[in-house]
Amino acid sequence: MGANNITADKFRSLNKMSKPRMSFHFTCMSVEGMIEEYQFHKERKWRFDYYHPETKQAYEYEGIFSQKSRHTDLNGFTNDCDKYNEAQRLGIKVFRFTAKNIKSLINYLPKQKANEKQFTPRNITRN
Repeated sequence: MGANNITADKFRSLNKMSKPRMSFHFTCMSVEGMIEEYQFHKERKWRFDYYHPETKQAYEYEGIFSQKSRHTDLNGFTNDCDKYNEAQRLGIKVFRFTAKNIKSLINYLPKQKANEKQFTPRNITRN
């Protein structure tokens, strides 16, 4: 699903996102071939927030400030380590971002072809 093809359910989920998370979403989805919620491991059912199969690169937004974040306790953090280690074993580069370093995301995305527009993160406002 491209950034311009948003279902009603997706719109509701985007509306609940923080501004940095929303910027992360639209920036990743502006890349041709990017897949959202890509399941890369059948047994563990691990998913990447965003995955670019052509370059074998994954992009994760670590919402550590969220109240329901599982990344902040030992079990959740350990499970994330297992996930990222397995991705490395499979030859997948994983790039991780938080609200503090999201502006550097564009430096890690695959380069676009000359005729494709690259989304540049900006301050996103809600009405």
